[in-house]
Amino acid sequence: MEQDYKKWLRRTIVGILGIMIFVVLLQIIVDPYFHYHKPITKYRLNDERYINDGISRHFDYDAIIIGNSLCQNFSTSQYDELFGTSSVKLPYSGAGYKEIWESLGRALEYNDGVKEVLVCMDLQDLDREADWERYEGNPTYLYDDNVFNDIKYIFNKDAIYRGTLYNLIWTVIGHENTSMDEYSTWERETGPEVACSYLKPVTDDMVADSQVFDEEDKDRETKNLTQNVIKVIEANPNVIFRLVIPPSSIARWCEYYERGEVQYRIDSLEYALSVLLHYNNVEVYAFDDAFDITTDLNKYSDTIHYDSETNEWMLIQINEGKHRITNRSRSVYSERTMKYYSGYIYDRLNAFISE
Repeated sequence: MEQDYKKWLRRTIVGILGIMIFVVLLQIIVDPYFHYHKPITKYRLNDERYINDGISRHFDYDAIIIGNSLCQNFSTSQYDELFGTSSVKLPYSGAGYKEIWESLGRALEYNDGVKEVLVCMDLQDLDREADWERYEGNPTYLYDDNVFNDIKYIFNKDAIYRGTLYNLIWTVIGHENTSMDEYSTWERETGPEVACSYLKPVTDDMVADSQVFDEEDKDRETKNLTQNVIKVIEANPNVIFRLVIPPSSIARWCEYYERGEVQYRIDSLEYALSVLLHYNNVEVYAFDDAFDITTDLNKYSDTIHYDSETNEWMLIQINEGKHRITNRSRSVYSERTMKYYSGYIYDRLNAFISE
């Protein structure tokens, strides 16, 4: 009886170890998040924070499109056609500068053949604390070379079921890979009602410039830029950084107006421009003076997210050198945007705002 028990125990242990070894080998071979190697099966691109570092480690590219959700609808194929590159897209929905630029810094360390990057720089993130991050619990074990914490990846049931098994099924049925153009793209309802759904009715007692961009704000912004942005720019002098300030809708500018932040936001950007344009490998393109875009709420699904046609238009403008800001033109840009958004008749938006 005792011998039967020992035999059963040995077989059970061997069986469990066999299953564990099988799972380990399967995860390493299929590697759905590209942590160890290039894809060898069909794959789908999803779960940005799990898969982006693997893309930047092992895909072939010489250009990067990166940013928060405002970069999701950029087409890498259009970018490549316009700029003669082979690009990847690394979107981080809801991310601030810390997460975006740390990811970009890692990508440039992995791949010394990158010659240019396009970075979406959300205007509202300029004055955040340098260490600000929207999400906790990101899979940092995928961002390093520590083999010991890879257990969180190898035995991750989501990585197994939503990654490995999906990739194997796609391979068996001959499904096409998710393209970079498709990756994280979206189409949502647009229009004045949805763009203004977060606004309060505009009243006469609102003041456009009640908040002042002071020395404390300047110090915070300096730390944010220095710690996150400038560190990467200075470490990669041979890379062209195309920094893009996307077109915020008139609904977002209405939010700024309601909070008395119109002048504050413009001063914040002008200060950032004075810092960033110091570098010869930096180009800045700002689109808040594209008033025909920002006031056309049929292009927006909320106060900041624009349709894919706007992404296409922006790349064409950048390729043609339009909306580029230089040290010579930055004060003109600031004056032009300040005059427009401080003088806009915002109560015309009340027709689309629910009480």
